[in-house]
Amino acid sequence: MNTPVPNWLVRVFALFRPSFKDIVAQLGRNKKASNEKAKKLPGWTPGSHEEAILASAESLFRFGLIK
Repeated sequence: MNTPVPNWLVRVFALFRPSFKDIVAQLGRNKKASNEKAKKLPGWTPGSHEEAILASAESLFRFGLIK
Protein backbone atom coordinates (compact mmCIF):
# COMPACT_ATOMS: atom_id res chain seq x y z
CA MET A 1 0.00 0.00 0.00
CA ASN A 2 1.39 3.42 -0.98
CA THR A 3 1.27 5.98 1.78
CA PRO A 4 1.70 9.60 0.72
CA VAL A 5 4.57 11.55 2.21
CA PRO A 6 3.34 14.39 4.44
CA ASN A 7 3.88 17.92 3.07
CA TRP A 8 5.93 18.94 6.11
CA LEU A 9 8.38 16.09 5.45
CA VAL A 10 8.83 17.14 1.82
CA ARG A 11 9.58 20.69 3.04
CA VAL A 12 12.24 19.32 5.42
CA PHE A 13 13.85 17.27 2.61
CA ALA A 14 13.91 20.41 0.45
CA LEU A 15 16.25 22.03 2.97
CA PHE A 16 18.88 19.41 2.12
CA ARG A 17 18.01 18.40 -1.44
CA PRO A 18 17.66 21.25 -3.94
CA SER A 19 15.72 19.00 -6.33
CA PHE A 20 12.84 18.92 -3.82
CA LYS A 21 12.34 22.70 -4.03
CA ASP A 22 10.36 22.36 -7.27
CA ILE A 23 8.10 19.85 -5.56
CA VAL A 24 7.50 22.17 -2.60
CA ALA A 25 6.15 24.82 -4.98
CA GLN A 26 3.50 22.31 -6.14
CA LEU A 27 2.31 21.22 -2.68
CA GLY A 28 -1.36 21.88 -2.02
CA ARG A 29 -2.22 22.53 -5.67
CA ASN A 30 -5.12 20.61 -7.12
CA LYS A 31 -4.20 19.45 -10.61
CA LYS A 32 -6.98 18.34 -12.88
CA ALA A 33 -6.04 16.58 -16.08
CA SER A 34 -8.46 15.51 -18.77
CA ASN A 35 -8.41 14.00 -22.22
CA GLU A 36 -11.65 15.72 -23.26
CA LYS A 37 -9.95 17.99 -25.81
CA ALA A 38 -8.08 15.08 -27.37
CA LYS A 39 -11.30 13.05 -27.67
CA LYS A 40 -12.66 15.75 -29.99
CA LEU A 41 -9.84 15.14 -32.49
CA PRO A 42 -11.02 13.08 -35.47
CA GLY A 43 -9.92 9.47 -35.23
CA TRP A 44 -8.44 9.61 -31.74
CA THR A 45 -9.63 7.37 -28.97
CA PRO A 46 -7.85 6.69 -25.71
CA GLY A 47 -6.16 3.32 -25.34
CA SER A 48 -7.08 0.81 -22.68
CA HIS A 49 -5.48 0.71 -19.25
CA GLU A 50 -3.78 -2.53 -20.23
CA GLU A 51 -2.21 -0.93 -23.32
CA ALA A 52 -0.92 1.97 -21.25
CA ILE A 53 0.66 -0.34 -18.68
CA LEU A 54 2.32 -2.46 -21.38
CA ALA A 55 3.63 0.63 -23.21
CA SER A 56 5.06 1.97 -19.94
CA ALA A 57 6.78 -1.33 -19.17
CA GLU A 58 8.23 -1.51 -22.68
CA SER A 59 9.65 2.00 -22.30
CA LEU A 60 11.27 1.11 -18.97
CA PHE A 61 12.97 -1.88 -20.60
CA ARG A 62 13.97 0.08 -23.70
CA PHE A 63 15.63 2.83 -21.67
CA GLY A 64 17.39 0.32 -19.42
CA LEU A 65 15.61 1.45 -16.27
CA ILE A 66 14.66 -2.15 -15.48
CA LYS A 67 16.17 -5.41 -16.69
